[in-house]
Amino acid sequence: MLFQEEEGKVDKQRNISLDIIKVVMAYCVVLLHQSAFYMVHHSADEIEAPAIRFILENGLFRIAVPFFLVVSGYFFVKINNFSGFVKWCLRVGKLYVFWSLCYMLLCYYFNKFPAHWTDFIFGYMHLWYLLGTLLGGTLLWFMRKVTIRNLLLVAFLIYFLGLIIQEVSLCNFIKGPVGIYLSSTPVARNFFFFCFPIMSLGYAISKTNYDGKYHKNGIMLILALVLVACESYAQYIFVGYKSIDVMLMTPIAAALLFIYFKNMDITINSNYKLLVPLFSTAIYLGHWAVLLFLQDVDFFTQIIIVTILSLILVFLHRWVKFIL
Repeated sequence: MLFQEEEGKVDKQRNISLDIIKVVMAYCVVLLHQSAFYMVHHSADEIEAPAIRFILENGLFRIAVPFFLVVSGYFFVKINNFSGFVKWCLRVGKLYVFWSLCYMLLCYYFNKFPAHWTDFIFGYMHLWYLLGTLLGGTLLWFMRKVTIRNLLLVAFLIYFLGLIIQEVSLCNFIKGPVGIYLSSTPVARNFFFFCFPIMSLGYAISKTNYDGKYHKNGIMLILALVLVACESYAQYIFVGYKSIDVMLMTPIAAALLFIYFKNMDITINSNYKLLVPLFSTAIYLGHWAVLLFLQDVDFFTQIIIVTILSLILVFLHRWVKFIL
């Protein structure tokens, strides 16, 4: 989602299978945040089929962000010198600063979710992903010389530690100021515990050519999705209806989803090569404005408006490159 190499080669045909699943994942993020807004005004006792809703909201939809991180880690291999790394950092940094300023000004003007200076440190609302990718990618750059085996080992240990921190906070094992601090979302879901480990997974897939060796495996993908649902349901039963960000199975499911669609062959004419890959980025960056300021609009209308706004952003990108 954050690599120019993905945004269109100048060949006559472009394989858009990966672009299509990126759009699907972007809409999953929209659905996740729609559900989150709904839960602000409703308790778990007031909703129908809470278990199914929980599995979607805190299970299957949660695959989306790890998927984008796997993609970013996979294409991070293309950065083979320091100037390329700086160019990548500037691209992500410009996106983060531009959209942070846009949302902060909008929220200040309409008196919605007023921003604090710490939001620039942890990421304002859904823009934490951009900051996490920037810092996680920076850490990955400095560890690129480490063997893949050691990189994956370090990544797993860091990710697992973040998972433990989240579970400890959800179960309220620690009380007082420390418990309050641990319950803060950025503590476990940040560049170190979340973004870097998953980007490392994508990086390792590319370095080892794992996607080329194993191609599509629908059975493994379905099994991974089932395990994500089972893990989510276990959280619902034993912890309750509490929002979760870090899951054991979502990175694995995201990686298998990436491999499956990357090896699928769906081509289009190069005239559309910029529209499809940028569309997912536009959905992710712009959707929060629609959900934030049109909360009283029905579900399907929100989706339509998000789609229209995203198409407008893709169109504007022709003249204003830094918006996407």
